[in-house]
Amino acid sequence: MQLGALDPWLVQQRYEYWRLITAMFLSNGFAGWSVCSLLLMVMGFIVEGPKMSFLSMATLYIVGGVMANLFTLVCTQELSVGN
Repeated sequence: MQLGALDPWLVQQRYEYWRLITAMFLSNGFAGWSVCSLLLMVMGFIVEGPKMSFLSMATLYIVGGVMANLFTLVCTQELSVGN
């Protein structure tokens, strides 16, 4: 949790909004992280392909991750990591 897991109580009561970003880069283990990262990269380049630059794709990833974490805050009060 010290690394930045998404803890709804800390975000809502202590205003630790940085957890909305850091939780995207955490995982429950190396296997889960590697599979998700690989699939995200492959599917991202297939879907977006040459239409988007690296900066546009990175921005989309960050904005999408923050939105997903905000949705998680609304739906649950449990600790979570990853997307």
